[in-house]
Amino acid sequence: MEVIKYAEYVDYDRRRQEANTAINAMLAGCRLASHFLALTHGATRPLGEIFPNIPRIRLFNLRTDVASGVLDDAEHHLGLMAVPLVQAIHEDFGVGCLKLLRLYGLISRDDFKSANAGNLHDRFESAAGTSLEGEAKEIYQLLRLLRNSVVHRGGTASLGVEEACEVFSSSAWALWTKVTTQAAPVYAKGEVVRLGFSETIAALAVTKRLARQMNLALGTALPRTFWLDRLITDFVKLRGVPPQPAKRIEVAHRLGRFNYAPLGFDRGEVEAELRLRGLVQ
Repeated sequence: MEVIKYAEYVDYDRRRQEANTAINAMLAGCRLASHFLALTHGATRPLGEIFPNIPRIRLFNLRTDVASGVLDDAEHHLGLMAVPLVQAIHEDFGVGCLKLLRLYGLISRDDFKSANAGNLHDRFESAAGTSLEGEAKEIYQLLRLLRNSVVHRGGTASLGVEEACEVFSSSAWALWTKVTTQAAPVYAKGEVVRLGFSETIAALAVTKRLARQMNLALGTALPRTFWLDRLITDFVKLRGVPPQPAKRIEVAHRLGRFNYAPLGFDRGEVEAELRLRGLVQ
């Protein structure tokens, strides 16, 4: 899916990809470490004595069989940190989208100020005049409630989690299974919430899908003059742009085709914006 590569989205996508890479590295690292430690099972000395040259190993100074058990269960503990991080990155992007919509009076001051993680997508849909993927929103909301149960309820499911599981649609269930290859969780109030591999992958997948849909919706909701201004701002930052007018127009048009492809800028409107900004004589 092509998206509009404007500065805020590029920054969001970079942070999302960095988090994705780090999370997957830690998931794989735990498995690799556990597999490696299997070679030392039966040893009675702690890790700090067996591997004294590994930095900070004494912070994890267990017998190898105990350490392997901890590493095998690390996906849950990683998920407790990863899911809130992924959602925080997405929420920051979503608030940024609302700020852009606010610039053009597409969302009221009160609605903007009262936007939060729970109503963020609904506020965006109303302001941008669009509909985001319902199944992705359902999964996002369930993960948000699970996160809240971990952060605010000591890791036990709230009534809201139970209700969200009860109304979780078959299509949302199918999407969860598709992106994680595992079944979606079902909780009753008071049950212990686990945020593991499945929840982490689901969070990464649905925030990516929603952000791309929001990106394209902004392309329609915000005026074309806004996007042309963004294109020319990107053009000005380029180095080594030739001085000849025809070549400058071609470079800017090519940049538009690459970074702003969904908007379909034609050569004439790019040239007009360059002339308006005094960048082509």
